[in-house]
Amino acid sequence: MASPATLPPSTASAYGTGQAYVRFFQDVLSPGICGIVLERERCNADFRAAQQWRGSEPNDSSYARWLTDGDTALFTKGWNGAYISENGWAQNPAFAWGYTAGAVSIAAEQPRNDATSAYLAHYVTDLANHSSAAPEGFAGLVTSSSSGSPFERAQPLQRVLAQAVPVVPYPLPAFGAGLTADARLGAYIATLQELVDNPLALSRPESRAFATIVLAHLQQQHQKLHDGLSVAGLQALVDGDIPWDPAQLDALWREPLSSQILNSKWPEDERKALLLGMLTAQVAYNAAVLKDAGFDATYRGVIAQLSSWPAMPKSMRADVTALKAIPFASRGGSWKDINEAATRATLDLTVSP
Repeated sequence: MASPATLPPSTASAYGTGQAYVRFFQDVLSPGICGIVLERERCNADFRAAQQWRGSEPNDSSYARWLTDGDTALFTKGWNGAYISENGWAQNPAFAWGYTAGAVSIAAEQPRNDATSAYLAHYVTDLANHSSAAPEGFAGLVTSSSSGSPFERAQPLQRVLAQAVPVVPYPLPAFGAGLTADARLGAYIATLQELVDNPLALSRPESRAFATIVLAHLQQQHQKLHDGLSVAGLQALVDGDIPWDPAQLDALWREPLSSQILNSKWPEDERKALLLGMLTAQVAYNAAVLKDAGFDATYRGVIAQLSSWPAMPKSMRADVTALKAIPFASRGGSWKDINEAATRATLDLTVSP
């Protein structure tokens, strides 16, 4: 087999900028994405990359406030889009091609509807019209506008890019061992559930790769414990089209995931650890995005009954204690305080050794 084509270093840098810009545009369209604890670092990095490329915009200060902790109440609508101009293609074709290919790598995986088709069409048409700017091994992969939908036109390029620039899962799960691994699995499951709430983010290649790892680990647990549960159906969906319709998302993703997590056949300590990790991440997301006082009382009421374990990261132990001390939102607790405490607990669980 021939070696896969490679992107020159300068083109690869432009490729990353194009990816960041499209992801940040998706964040602005669906600000709940940045309420997901394990997405917030990427949200901030993408914002900075987009800002560096396009320059400052009037809404940047409000974006920065919102991205501090993902609180959607601080989000301000407004978007000034930027594309590579014809002059930009003429002056720096290598950057223009790399940036546009990076944009396509994210946009071509989006849920399919009229708006996403129109958005992707701009990028693939640019690539088709500037095929001479493509690096060796990448020319002629995008077909003309008369042959298929934008998603179909992008597929040959997507296949080559997948070999040239392997997808790195984001976030990148690290399970470890013992009850800490069970708690981390819970936090990752919650993250996947929150991605399902935000299908633009779920559709990203790195999110699909994350889902593949998390579902495989959960399936291994089901098989080890002989609990009669299975996420094989979800595993089969990961690389397919992500639905935009809420009813389809419920039927294909949300309901199967919610019903196939765990049952009483799990050992009590493992079950409690998984629940603690899952609910802590959900408390942070709820405080940043949904702000449902009933959810807050339910989730944190359960957390209050869950005990720590000897190997729990010390910082997380302190974070959970602080989270328990904050009054429920229905009793005057601050969403900001709840978000901050649950965020620290989630990060200390998933980032600590």
